[in-house]
Amino acid sequence: MSGHTAVAPGPDAGKPAWRDTPQTLDPLGGLTARYFASVSTGIAGGVVALMLAVFSSSIQSPLLQMVALSAFAVAAVSNLQGVDPRRFPYGPVRHALLHALMLVAFAFDCASRPPGVTGSWAPVALTILVVVMGSFRPWIEILAFTAVSAIGIAVIAWLGGAPPDHVLAYVVPLLAVGAGAAAFSRVLVTRVRAWQRLNEHMVDTERASIRASEEAEAIARRTELVDYRVGPFLEQILASGQVTPVDAARARGLATTLRTMLLRSARASWLAELVDELDDPDRILDTLNADQRRVIGAGLAEARYSAPIVLGTVHAVLTAGPPRSMRITAQLRSGEGAPQGRAAAYRAVLRYAFPVARIDQREDRLELYVEMDEPPRRG
Repeated sequence: MSGHTAVAPGPDAGKPAWRDTPQTLDPLGGLTARYFASVSTGIAGGVVALMLAVFSSSIQSPLLQMVALSAFAVAAVSNLQGVDPRRFPYGPVRHALLHALMLVAFAFDCASRPPGVTGSWAPVALTILVVVMGSFRPWIEILAFTAVSAIGIAVIAWLGGAPPDHVLAYVVPLLAVGAGAAAFSRVLVTRVRAWQRLNEHMVDTERASIRASEEAEAIARRTELVDYRVGPFLEQILASGQVTPVDAARARGLATTLRTMLLRSARASWLAELVDELDDPDRILDTLNADQRRVIGAGLAEARYSAPIVLGTVHAVLTAGPPRSMRITAQLRSGEGAPQGRAAAYRAVLRYAFPVARIDQREDRLELYVEMDEPPRRG
């Protein structure tokens, strides 16, 4: 998220801290990191082309070299797809595939050259690709995969007859960059977690203030109802000694009013503080898990910050289904339109926690729809 997005803390309380990733803790922050990842992939491709031009004379088997280049091309495409927000998040399988394909590329690149000849581009390309991995994967995974790749490169180079200085030239930069990426991931996760704890304290303080104000107002209204309407009414009945149909109808009306006040206080929720009107007769909010509450809260906070939403028009409706669903609508200020270019990112983040998610942006209306139940399988 951006620095202005309020993220509900504690969504991964049951998950080990070492599995946290900057991208899953700060999903929309990956929109910035993906540009750096795209640039690094392009740089890796440029370095491969340059090294091929410089050391092309040492290639004895063009066919094996083409296999190596094909493995690199697949790794580069997979990396670009992984940082695409529509495929959120960048997973461990894709990370492992990147290292495996680059090891294959290195093996075939070495096989295409005479033993002990320098000029292999695969370790350099892999080192460049690992640079920005700290924005997408947990630090311990980066260290583990980098170490495995370094060992694999050392073994392949040794089997290919490379001298020790060549082996070190391949392995040392990769280990250094991998350690730097892991440190970056660790620091970023630590800072985001610290910000979430601070944000949790600020949000709790603000909510407590809002609730105290609302509770005081609700108590004042109930007291006013009892003192000025219910009390005099009961005294009138006691004084008259009889209950007329009009009195009975009036009693039912007062009871309904008081019951409505009490229900509104009892059904106050975290979402009621983010929207202007909440319709949840079946208490669907109670069934949402921590991830779902986080992405809804973060999405609403981001939308309020970035979109020209008319104050007082955010309406949330939850239905029991089937399927159980939530629809949040908001009116946009005339002539300003909805923010463009981020709907795909919002949708990807929502689908991380909900099986079905849609976002509809029009000239004067913003609509968010999610389903909590898995869609039925066909066939």
